[in-house]
Amino acid sequence: MAAASRFFLEFDLPARGVDLIQPEISYAHPLPDGRAALAHQSLDATCGELGRDGQAWRALMEPLLARSRPLVDFVLAGQRSLPQDLVAPLLLLRGMLTHGTALARHVFAGEEAAALLAGVAAHVVGRIPTPSSAAVALLLGHLAHGSGWPVARGVLPFPAGGTCCARPC
Repeated sequence: MAAASRFFLEFDLPARGVDLIQPEISYAHPLPDGRAALAHQSLDATCGELGRDGQAWRALMEPLLARSRPLVDFVLAGQRSLPQDLVAPLLLLRGMLTHGTALARHVFAGEEAAALLAGVAAHVVGRIPTPSSAAVALLLGHLAHGSGWPVARGVLPFPAGGTCCARPC
């Protein structure tokens, strides 16, 4: 979430000596036969590898990518007020109703796309599919193709005698 979070965008990690390294493949999910489904940062590359499910994956991810900033802001804001962009939460709700219910079994023809979505849905502690696991899957899944899932490189400098938490280091 570091590449998508407003906090880290405003915190200016590069100015503090931290670079976010973007891998070509954001995440992968192993399949029972030894293969792996790959979520490339490139949506086109991912869709190309998903075969017959490529179009369904694109139809799921492209609208979320088009509204990524308002979607991330909505999810991270705590939903205590109406968002400025109502389309983003409606897209999320549509995906939650589809991928967070028994309907999820009928969306993809093959196992690769379903595995990619289930892999990120599993970041919720609890059963899947549920609306909450679908929301997490859609958030993390679309970020894999947008801001990516970067790895931090560098060290945040602390002033001499400074602390990084409540106790001295």
